[in-house]
Amino acid sequence: MRHIPLVVLFLLISALPAFSAAVAVSPTAVPVAEPGALLSRDDGWFAAATAVGVAASAFGDGWAWRESQTPRSPETRGLARFTQRLGDPRIVGPALLAGYVTGRITGLPNFSAASARVAGATLGAAVLCEGLKLAVGRARPSAAPGDPDEFRPFGRLDASFPSGHTTVAFAAAAAIDAESQARWVSWVVYPAAAAVGWARVREDHHWLSDVTAGAALGFWAGRKVDQVERGQVRLFDRARFLFRGSPRKFQVGFKTRF
Repeated sequence: MRHIPLVVLFLLISALPAFSAAVAVSPTAVPVAEPGALLSRDDGWFAAATAVGVAASAFGDGWAWRESQTPRSPETRGLARFTQRLGDPRIVGPALLAGYVTGRITGLPNFSAASARVAGATLGAAVLCEGLKLAVGRARPSAAPGDPDEFRPFGRLDASFPSGHTTVAFAAAAAIDAESQARWVSWVVYPAAAAVGWARVREDHHWLSDVTAGAALGFWAGRKVDQVERGQVRLFDRARFLFRGSPRKFQVGFKTRF
């Protein structure tokens, strides 16, 4: 019974690849939303399903918190600490920047553009997440042990709902999946993202419903922003970093054409 939060999270990610395969399309055939129709009926259904899922998982908040307080082996603690880094913007950001630079250096502009779009999608999801955190103002488990119902809207800078690490992880996973034509990608990126959620609960940083909301928000925002970048804005298809100057005077810049 001690590992039920982990089981619940992996049941979640076991369904995500199938859902992803149902809605995914190849990068060369992205359905472009018509002007003024950025949000569709499918988005409304997804929001409703998310609300139901978050509400259902909220019933397990206290239970999952109690399970997180059980003694942990050094191996489990080490795994959790390592895994949650996959949702840390300080790790994800430089990794995507490295992908962009690698594409430019090796003459793979499509890889650079894809890396930039994934970065944009992840950043967009993170911004939405931070806005929700501030608006909801939910206390973290460490600040309100055993009490998942302590809220202070617009009154907490370190709020808990939704989980930022989980949002970032799922946004990056969803965008990477949307950018890839390989079907096996979804079976790698989503379990990795779900493992981030497990680690955040296990390390007493978030309630279970925080992670559920973060997963849904990241998945939706990651795909939506990536779709906008490719189908409407095409911002990163013509974007590039600029490096110029001498050892005494070095300049770094960024430019794009609309």
